[in-house]
Amino acid sequence: MAAARLLGEQQVPVTVLAVVGDGLREPAEAKYRFGVLEGSVGALIRVPFIPAFRIAADPLSVTLPRRAQGARRDPGAHR
Repeated sequence: MAAARLLGEQQVPVTVLAVVGDGLREPAEAKYRFGVLEGSVGALIRVPFIPAFRIAADPLSVTLPRRAQGARRDPGAHR
């Protein structure tokens, strides 16, 4: 959140901000902060945590879980 604010102060637009989940439920405070951020960035994309990426030598070899495939099609769907 601080990075987006600092960039905005420098007149540098934030076109896309990707937020990667940690595998746990999103706390209410985080939901609130992301809602505030949505008004100051072009797009806020929530990327679900995908454990297979941690061990994959080639990220393109990872088969995305259904939830991640849905987020890819509709970036606002993963909340």
